Amino acid sequence: MGSIYSIMALGFALIYRGTRIFHIAHGSVFIWAGYAAYVSHVWVGVSPWMAALIAMLAGSALGMAMEWGIYRQLDKRNSNWNVLFLASLGIYIILTNVAAMLFGSAGLVLRRGAGEVYKLGTIQISQMQVAEIVALIIIAIVLYNMLHRTKEGMAIFAVCDNQQLTEALGNDNKRTRTVIFLIASALASLAGVLNAFDVGVNPNAGMGAVLAGAVAVMVAGRSIMGALAGGLLIGLAQSVVIIAFSAKWQEMTTFLILALVLIFRPEGIFTIQKRSEEG
Repeated sequence: MGSIYSIMALGFALIYRGTRIFHIAHGSVFIWAGYAAYVSHVWVGVSPWMAALIAMLAGSALGMAMEWGIYRQLDKRNSNWNVLFLASLGIYIILTNVAAMLFGSAGLVLRRGAGEVYKLGTIQISQMQVAEIVALIIIAIVLYNMLHRTKEGMAIFAVCDNQQLTEALGNDNKRTRTVIFLIASALASLAGVLNAFDVGVNPNAGMGAVLAGAVAVMVAGRSIMGALAGGLLIGLAQSVVIIAFSAKWQEMTTFLILALVLIFRPEGIFTIQKRSEEG
Protein backbone atom coordinates (compact mmCIF):
# COMPACT_ATOMS: atom_id res chain seq x y z
CA MET A 1 0.00 0.00 0.00
CA GLY A 2 2.93 2.30 0.57
CA SER A 3 3.74 2.00 -3.14
CA ILE A 4 0.13 2.79 -4.09
CA TYR A 5 0.06 5.77 -1.73
CA SER A 6 3.37 7.05 -3.10
CA ILE A 7 2.19 6.92 -6.71
CA MET A 8 -1.01 8.72 -5.71
CA ALA A 9 0.98 11.26 -3.71
CA LEU A 10 3.27 12.08 -6.64
CA GLY A 11 0.27 12.89 -8.82
CA PHE A 12 -1.49 14.83 -6.06
CA ALA A 13 1.69 16.81 -5.35
CA LEU A 14 2.05 17.84 -8.99
CA ILE A 15 -1.52 19.17 -9.13
CA TYR A 16 -1.50 20.78 -5.69
CA ARG A 17 1.86 22.50 -6.15
CA GLY A 18 1.26 23.45 -9.77
CA THR A 19 -2.37 24.62 -9.60
CA ARG A 20 -3.08 25.12 -5.87
CA ILE A 21 -6.13 22.86 -6.24
CA PHE A 22 -6.75 20.39 -3.42
CA HIS A 23 -7.74 17.76 -5.97
CA ILE A 24 -9.99 15.35 -4.04
CA ALA A 25 -11.36 14.17 -7.41
CA HIS A 26 -7.95 12.54 -7.90
CA GLY A 27 -9.57 9.63 -6.04
CA SER A 28 -12.22 9.37 -8.77
CA VAL A 29 -9.53 8.78 -11.38
CA PHE A 30 -8.15 6.05 -9.09
CA ILE A 31 -11.42 4.11 -8.88
CA TRP A 32 -12.56 4.65 -12.46
CA ALA A 33 -9.25 3.41 -13.82
CA GLY A 34 -9.82 0.30 -11.73
CA TYR A 35 -13.30 -0.16 -13.20
CA ALA A 36 -11.97 0.43 -16.72
CA ALA A 37 -9.45 -2.35 -16.11
CA TYR A 38 -12.24 -4.59 -14.78
CA VAL A 39 -14.47 -4.01 -17.80
CA SER A 40 -11.59 -4.51 -20.25
CA HIS A 41 -10.19 -7.63 -18.62
CA VAL A 42 -13.27 -9.41 -17.19
CA TRP A 43 -16.06 -8.33 -19.51
CA VAL A 44 -14.22 -7.86 -22.81
CA GLY A 45 -11.52 -10.45 -22.11
CA VAL A 46 -8.36 -8.59 -23.13
CA SER A 47 -5.03 -9.41 -21.50
CA PRO A 48 -4.08 -7.77 -18.16
CA TRP A 49 -1.42 -5.67 -19.90
CA MET A 50 -3.87 -4.37 -22.49
CA ALA A 51 -6.51 -3.79 -19.81
CA ALA A 52 -3.99 -1.75 -17.82
CA LEU A 53 -3.14 0.37 -20.87
CA ILE A 54 -6.82 0.99 -21.66
CA ALA A 55 -7.51 1.89 -18.03
CA MET A 56 -4.62 4.35 -17.89
CA LEU A 57 -5.79 6.03 -21.09
CA ALA A 58 -9.35 6.24 -19.73
CA GLY A 59 -8.20 7.60 -16.38
CA SER A 60 -5.95 10.19 -18.02
CA ALA A 61 -8.85 11.30 -20.22
CA LEU A 62 -11.07 11.63 -17.14
CA GLY A 63 -8.49 13.78 -15.37
CA MET A 64 -8.09 16.00 -18.43
CA ALA A 65 -11.86 16.38 -18.68
CA MET A 66 -11.91 17.68 -15.08
CA GLU A 67 -9.22 20.23 -15.89
CA TRP A 68 -10.69 21.46 -19.18
CA GLY A 69 -14.38 21.11 -18.34
CA ILE A 70 -14.46 22.24 -14.70
CA TYR A 71 -11.32 23.82 -13.26
CA ARG A 72 -10.35 25.90 -16.27
CA GLN A 73 -13.89 27.25 -16.58
CA LEU A 74 -13.89 28.20 -12.90
CA ASP A 75 -10.50 29.88 -13.31
CA LYS A 76 -11.93 32.06 -16.06
CA ARG A 77 -14.42 33.31 -13.46
CA ASN A 78 -11.59 33.97 -11.00
CA SER A 79 -13.00 31.42 -8.55
CA ASN A 80 -11.20 31.23 -5.23
CA TRP A 81 -9.65 28.23 -3.47
CA ASN A 82 -12.87 27.32 -1.65
CA VAL A 83 -14.90 27.10 -4.86
CA LEU A 84 -12.28 24.91 -6.53
CA PHE A 85 -12.14 22.61 -3.51
CA LEU A 86 -15.93 22.24 -3.38
CA ALA A 87 -16.00 21.59 -7.12
CA SER A 88 -13.41 18.86 -6.71
CA LEU A 89 -15.33 17.32 -3.82
CA GLY A 90 -18.54 17.47 -5.85
CA ILE A 91 -16.87 15.73 -8.80
CA TYR A 92 -15.65 12.98 -6.49
CA ILE A 93 -19.09 12.44 -4.92
CA ILE A 94 -20.87 12.35 -8.28
CA LEU A 95 -18.41 9.96 -9.92
CA THR A 96 -18.33 7.71 -6.86
CA ASN A 97 -22.12 7.41 -6.83
CA VAL A 98 -22.23 6.80 -10.58
CA ALA A 99 -19.71 3.98 -10.13
CA ALA A 100 -21.82 2.50 -7.31
CA MET A 101 -24.96 2.63 -9.49
CA LEU A 102 -23.27 0.98 -12.46
CA PHE A 103 -21.13 -1.64 -10.71
CA GLY A 104 -22.66 -1.96 -7.24
CA SER A 105 -21.19 -1.13 -3.84
CA ALA A 106 -19.49 -4.49 -3.34
CA GLY A 107 -15.90 -5.03 -4.38
CA LEU A 108 -15.16 -6.59 -7.76
CA VAL A 109 -12.25 -8.98 -8.23
CA LEU A 110 -10.20 -8.91 -11.43
CA ARG A 111 -8.32 -12.14 -10.80
CA ARG A 112 -8.55 -15.18 -8.56
CA GLY A 113 -5.86 -15.96 -6.03
CA ALA A 114 -2.71 -14.08 -5.11
CA GLY A 115 -0.68 -15.53 -7.96
CA GLU A 116 2.88 -16.63 -7.38
CA VAL A 117 4.14 -15.93 -3.85
CA TYR A 118 7.78 -15.28 -3.01
CA LYS A 119 9.24 -16.00 0.42
CA LEU A 120 11.97 -13.87 1.99
CA GLY A 121 12.56 -15.54 5.33
CA THR A 122 9.37 -15.05 7.32
CA ILE A 123 8.07 -12.49 4.82
CA GLN A 124 5.74 -13.52 2.00
CA ILE A 125 5.10 -11.20 -0.92
CA SER A 126 2.87 -11.82 -3.91
CA GLN A 127 3.76 -11.31 -7.54
CA MET A 128 1.33 -8.38 -7.74
CA GLN A 129 2.92 -6.70 -4.74
CA VAL A 130 6.32 -7.04 -6.37
CA ALA A 131 4.85 -5.38 -9.47
CA GLU A 132 3.63 -2.47 -7.33
CA ILE A 133 7.09 -1.93 -5.84
CA VAL A 134 8.81 -2.20 -9.23
CA ALA A 135 6.28 0.22 -10.75
CA LEU A 136 7.02 2.76 -8.02
CA ILE A 137 10.78 2.51 -8.61
CA ILE A 138 10.35 2.99 -12.37
CA ILE A 139 7.93 5.91 -11.87
CA ALA A 140 10.32 7.58 -9.43
CA ILE A 141 13.27 7.34 -11.84
CA VAL A 142 11.31 8.50 -14.89
CA LEU A 143 9.53 11.35 -13.09
CA TYR A 144 12.73 12.59 -11.42
CA ASN A 145 14.57 12.73 -14.73
CA MET A 146 11.62 14.34 -16.47
CA LEU A 147 11.30 17.08 -13.84
CA HIS A 148 15.02 17.84 -13.66
CA ARG A 149 16.25 17.29 -17.20
CA THR A 150 13.50 18.37 -19.60
CA LYS A 151 12.07 21.72 -20.58
CA GLU A 152 8.58 20.69 -19.52
CA GLY A 153 9.89 19.56 -16.14
CA MET A 154 11.60 22.89 -15.55
CA ALA A 155 8.39 24.67 -16.50
CA ILE A 156 6.46 22.57 -13.98
CA PHE A 157 8.95 23.48 -11.23
CA ALA A 158 8.70 27.14 -12.19
CA VAL A 159 4.89 27.13 -12.14
CA CYS A 160 4.90 25.35 -8.78
CA ASP A 161 7.17 28.06 -7.40
CA ASN A 162 5.53 31.19 -8.85
CA GLN A 163 2.71 31.07 -11.39
CA GLN A 164 2.45 34.84 -11.89
CA LEU A 165 6.18 35.28 -12.51
CA THR A 166 6.44 32.40 -14.99
CA GLU A 167 3.49 33.76 -16.97
CA ALA A 168 5.04 37.23 -16.98
CA LEU A 169 8.26 35.72 -18.33
CA GLY A 170 6.39 34.18 -21.26
CA ASN A 171 5.68 30.64 -20.13
CA ASP A 172 2.43 29.10 -21.40
CA ASN A 173 0.94 28.25 -18.01
CA LYS A 174 -2.18 26.68 -19.52
CA ARG A 175 -0.04 24.24 -21.48
CA THR A 176 2.00 23.46 -18.37
CA ARG A 177 -1.20 22.84 -16.39
CA THR A 178 -2.35 20.45 -19.09
CA VAL A 179 0.92 18.51 -18.82
CA ILE A 180 0.59 18.45 -15.02
CA PHE A 181 -2.93 17.02 -15.12
CA LEU A 182 -1.99 14.53 -17.81
CA ILE A 183 0.96 13.16 -15.82
CA ALA A 184 -0.89 13.23 -12.49
CA SER A 185 -3.98 11.51 -13.88
CA ALA A 186 -1.83 8.83 -15.50
CA LEU A 187 -0.18 8.22 -12.12
CA ALA A 188 -3.55 7.96 -10.35
CA SER A 189 -4.74 5.59 -13.08
CA LEU A 190 -1.67 3.39 -12.67
CA ALA A 191 -2.22 3.28 -8.90
CA GLY A 192 -5.86 2.36 -9.44
CA VAL A 193 -4.99 -0.41 -11.90
CA LEU A 194 -2.34 -1.92 -9.61
CA ASN A 195 -4.70 -1.80 -6.66
CA ALA A 196 -7.53 -3.32 -8.71
CA PHE A 197 -5.44 -6.29 -9.85
CA ASP A 198 -4.14 -6.75 -6.30
CA VAL A 199 -7.21 -6.46 -4.04
CA GLY A 200 -10.06 -5.61 -6.43
CA VAL A 201 -11.99 -2.40 -6.94
CA ASN A 202 -14.91 -0.78 -5.11
CA PRO A 203 -16.42 2.72 -5.31
CA ASN A 204 -15.25 3.73 -1.84
CA ALA A 205 -11.55 2.93 -2.32
CA GLY A 206 -10.72 6.31 -3.82
CA MET A 207 -11.18 8.44 -0.71
CA GLY A 208 -8.72 6.49 1.41
CA ALA A 209 -6.14 6.49 -1.38
CA VAL A 210 -6.39 10.21 -2.13
CA LEU A 211 -6.38 11.21 1.54
CA ALA A 212 -3.27 9.11 2.15
CA GLY A 213 -1.69 10.75 -0.90
CA ALA A 214 -2.67 14.23 0.31
CA VAL A 215 -1.26 13.59 3.78
CA ALA A 216 1.94 12.27 2.20
CA VAL A 217 2.26 15.56 0.30
CA MET A 218 1.78 17.57 3.50
CA VAL A 219 4.33 15.40 5.29
CA ALA A 220 6.81 15.97 2.44
CA GLY A 221 6.39 19.75 2.41
CA ARG A 222 7.40 21.54 -0.80
CA SER A 223 9.32 18.57 -2.20
CA ILE A 224 7.40 16.84 -4.99
CA MET A 225 9.63 13.76 -4.93
CA GLY A 226 9.51 13.82 -1.13
CA ALA A 227 5.84 12.82 -1.47
CA LEU A 228 7.11 9.40 -2.52
CA ALA A 229 8.82 8.91 0.84
CA GLY A 230 5.74 10.28 2.60
CA GLY A 231 3.55 7.66 0.96
CA LEU A 232 5.92 4.86 1.93
CA LEU A 233 6.01 6.16 5.51
CA ILE A 234 2.21 6.11 5.75
CA GLY A 235 1.94 2.63 4.21
CA LEU A 236 4.60 1.26 6.58
CA ALA A 237 3.00 2.89 9.64
CA GLN A 238 -0.43 1.52 8.72
CA SER A 239 0.97 -1.98 8.28
CA VAL A 240 2.70 -1.89 11.67
CA VAL A 241 -0.50 -0.71 13.35
CA ILE A 242 -2.56 -3.43 11.64
CA ILE A 243 -0.09 -6.11 12.76
CA ALA A 244 0.25 -4.78 16.32
CA PHE A 245 -3.33 -3.72 16.97
CA SER A 246 -6.20 -3.86 14.46
CA ALA A 247 -7.17 -2.74 10.97
CA LYS A 248 -9.77 -0.37 12.45
CA TRP A 249 -6.90 1.94 13.52
CA GLN A 250 -5.50 2.12 9.99
CA GLU A 251 -7.08 5.43 8.97
CA MET A 252 -6.33 7.01 12.34
CA THR A 253 -2.64 6.30 11.80
CA THR A 254 -2.61 8.47 8.68
CA PHE A 255 -3.98 11.50 10.48
CA LEU A 256 -1.84 10.90 13.56
CA ILE A 257 1.22 11.20 11.32
CA LEU A 258 -0.23 14.40 9.85
CA ALA A 259 -0.87 15.83 13.32
CA LEU A 260 2.67 15.06 14.49
CA VAL A 261 4.17 16.68 11.39
CA LEU A 262 1.98 19.80 11.74
CA ILE A 263 2.99 20.15 15.39
CA PHE A 264 6.72 19.46 15.17
CA ARG A 265 7.60 20.11 11.51
CA PRO A 266 4.81 22.23 9.92
CA GLU A 267 6.92 23.10 6.86
CA GLY A 268 7.23 19.39 6.02
CA ILE A 269 9.93 16.81 6.64
CA PHE A 270 11.72 17.33 3.31
CA THR A 271 11.51 21.12 3.12
CA ILE A 272 14.85 22.83 3.51
CA GLN A 273 14.50 25.86 5.77
CA LYS A 274 15.88 29.13 4.47
CA ARG A 275 18.12 31.34 6.53
CA SER A 276 16.30 34.28 8.10
CA GLU A 277 18.21 36.81 5.96
CA GLU A 278 16.98 35.01 2.82
CA GLY A 279 13.33 35.61 3.75
